[in-house]
Amino acid sequence: MKPLDKRKRSNILSIILLFAYLGFISYFGFLSKLAGRKQLHEGRYNLVPFYSIHQYFTASGSSGAISFIINILGNLIVFMPVGIFVSYFSKNTVGAKRLFLVTMIGLAFSFCVESIQFIFSVGVFDVDDLILNTIGAVLGFLIYMTYQSAHTR
Repeated sequence: MKPLDKRKRSNILSIILLFAYLGFISYFGFLSKLAGRKQLHEGRYNLVPFYSIHQYFTASGSSGAISFIINILGNLIVFMPVGIFVSYFSKNTVGAKRLFLVTMIGLAFSFCVESIQFIFSVGVFDVDDLILNTIGAVLGFLIYMTYQSAHTR
């Protein structure tokens, strides 16, 4: 049997990491008590852009700081892999088209996660999460592109 070439190994590893990431999102997005999934949030939603973000920025004390880190930074960081994976798997798409693809897939994926949380009452559908998650995907795209440009010189 012929050993796998470097490119095939890289693709296989990327697919394994993608499934691990999807498992992580499924667990923390829908099941984890750490993420507050033990409480029912039946029918709760926020459709006012930047309302929740403003609440986290104006909250005071250590509980406000913890909420800020979990909700603002968490939503940004947890969607960065979306931008990285979409960029990796869309190598034939370049420039603004790739950025648009990352943005749309990040938004659509976030919308699906938020909708499932709302439908199953395991989270609050929050338009601010859509905004933060999409920005996180774009940040992942920027990280990927920076890494690529640094390693192709």
